[in-house]
Amino acid sequence: MPTADATLSPPVVVPKVRFEVRSSIVMELLWALFVAPDETAGEFPARDGRFDDQPGLEERIRAFWDDGESCFTEVFVAAERGAVLFEDNPARLWAGLEEGAAAPPRLEALASETPEDRARFRARLARLHDEADVRAGWLQLLRDTWAAVEDRWNDEGRHVVDALQWEIRGRVPEVGTYSELLPLVDSCDFRGLLPRLVGESVAASQRVVLVPAWLGRKGFLISLSGWLLWGPANPARPIGPSAETRARARRHKALGDPTRLAIFEAAARRPRTVGELARELGVAQPTVSNHVRILRDADLLGQEKGGGRRLQVDVASFERYLEESRRAVVRPDGGITVLA
Repeated sequence: MPTADATLSPPVVVPKVRFEVRSSIVMELLWALFVAPDETAGEFPARDGRFDDQPGLEERIRAFWDDGESCFTEVFVAAERGAVLFEDNPARLWAGLEEGAAAPPRLEALASETPEDRARFRARLARLHDEADVRAGWLQLLRDTWAAVEDRWNDEGRHVVDALQWEIRGRVPEVGTYSELLPLVDSCDFRGLLPRLVGESVAASQRVVLVPAWLGRKGFLISLSGWLLWGPANPARPIGPSAETRARARRHKALGDPTRLAIFEAAARRPRTVGELARELGVAQPTVSNHVRILRDADLLGQEKGGGRRLQVDVASFERYLEESRRAVVRPDGGITVLA
């Protein structure tokens, strides 16, 4: 039991993590391969009917490993070994997966997996390395599965993922802690595993990448040698303006009127009352009051600290607005994000 004269411990410093947002055909391929017995039609529309033009493919997927696990997690390990985790050129992707599957075994920590799953996936990787016929059959299964969804991916899927990336970049800072991911976590943090692995990623020299998936059924998490990949669960609603985007739009609109912008800039120079603003700008006081209400509703103006009648800029809120707007548009390399 601590006593009053106990030595004070230094405060816990939560390490800052650099977050990336990227797409990955490997993530889409993993979800295309995932055949869930409890999946109902219409629950995840992108997944419906993906094998209609490939009779027998679903049965081949179910039967390939037959080891009690339906997820092809070893695809990620092979992709990392073959340096094609984020490759979007099909020829290079298949060559990298073949190279990664044939690579000599190494002991990836796979900290995201249970001990049973680690043993299972390591056994699969050992077979891919040792047995050329198993490796050839595995690669052909992956090719056939991708062929079943490739046309829809090119026509629809990549655009959905572009929109998801755009939305996520507007909600997550480039550098932060796990708390910045909470708006995307919803109710699934993998029983505390996600925050722990994000916190440990700095010490493990891992890059934390958020990978939204068009074919994603639920959230997905995997810890590789150099990467911690998290695929957030797809939103249940159609892709469109997020709550954060709508909030920014209110602020854009609030500052888009010349009189309101003049009121905002005047209050930024020094706090003023509505009457002072009306006299300074030569605008009727009721009109100023209406403009002030819009600026306050957008969290851009507030009362002077201490309960005075004068108005002042909500600096913290305005700085968040500027930072969120920048993240939504500017890529980490400084260029402007442009969607095709």
